[in-house]
This record gives sequence, C-alpha cells and structure tokens, in this order.
Amino acid sequence: MDGSAQLPPPAPVGITELKNNFASIAKRVHDTSMPCTVLKQGRAYVAIVPVDPGYRAKGKYACNQYTRVLRRLFTFCRNAHDQKTTFVLRRRNEDYVAIAPLDPPDTGD
Repeated sequence: MDGSAQLPPPAPVGITELKNNFASIAKRVHDTSMPCTVLKQGRAYVAIVPVDPGYRAKGKYACNQYTRVLRRLFTFCRNAHDQKTTFVLRRRNEDYVAIAPLDPPDTGD
C-alpha cells in the first residue's frame, strides 16, 4: 500500500437528523423532551439548549446532565465527520451552546 487510498467522505449531517438525534438523547437522559434549537450558521451547526430553571435550582448534578447530553451530541456529530473534529461547548446564564463544524478542520497534513 502506498498510503494514497482514502476513505470516502463522510455523509453530511442534516439539521433534522441532528435535531432528532438530540431529542432522542435528551429523552434517555432526562426522560422528558428537552427543547433544542439547531441552526446552520456559516460552516457549522449550532445547537442551543435552554437552561431549565428547575434543573438549575438542583445545582451541579443537573449541569452535569446537560453537559453529558451535549457531549453525546458531539459524539454523534464527530462520528458523522471525522475523529479529529473539535467542538465548542459554551455555557451562558440562560442556555448551553454547542457548535459542531460541518466539515472537519484542515489539519494541513
């Protein structure tokens, strides 16, 4: 093998697929439907999850649940793209924001 053989490009992840997958993950974690807005912004998908005041009142445990849900969402996106893809998770007072690139970053190799 000369190393020139490459795997086919990953299939694109549609917003509907991303949203449905997120809802499924959220249901398993919380046993309830979690509102999620998924937007296409430039070359990335952005998922916005409101912080439920009831969960916020429960403290660190609830925050960990939200983080776990978003990490599973990232795993889904990463598997659809490339293992090298990096994601951004940001918590604001009113919500969590997950950013998943449409394309794997250019590693230059």
